[in-house]
Amino acid sequence: MSLREVASSVLDVAIIFYLIYRVLLIIKGTRAVPMLIGLTAIALLYGLSQEGYLNLPTFNWLLEQFIGSILIIVVVLFQADIRRALAAFGRAPILSSFRTGAGAQVIDELVKASTSLAAQNIGALIVVEREADLSPYLEESTRIEAKLTKELLYSIFVPERQNPLHDGAVFF
Repeated sequence: MSLREVASSVLDVAIIFYLIYRVLLIIKGTRAVPMLIGLTAIALLYGLSQEGYLNLPTFNWLLEQFIGSILIIVVVLFQADIRRALAAFGRAPILSSFRTGAGAQVIDELVKASTSLAAQNIGALIVVEREADLSPYLEESTRIEAKLTKELLYSIFVPERQNPLHDGAVFF
């Protein structure tokens, strides 16, 4: 085996592992996890029911009938999660402000905005996504592509009578 073939095989396996890792990160904490465990169990049972292992012909036939429809079943069961995963995959997570080392600046802006809003008795719900998946709450929201600043947050939270763009919460 040449060096090129080895490098190609290593790259191939690395890409597959990365994709599996990203899928697991996306579905972590969703209802997809138990369904994925169930589908994995069915695949394992199918493998074990083959002639070389447990030799269960009737059970094997039944699973073969089921596996023929597995693609449709997976799409129906995971439709919301597939949509969410594709949306998350489309957003460049590498550009996230917490992952680029700008976390301290973001926190400073949050503190400045919170202090300014509190001084004027203006309430603000600021949610920072970390481990918990907030994507179900974000599906109906308006996305703003802007640098996080005290002024931006202040303009979002100024009460409605003074600002028609007022909102009660910010997720980032």
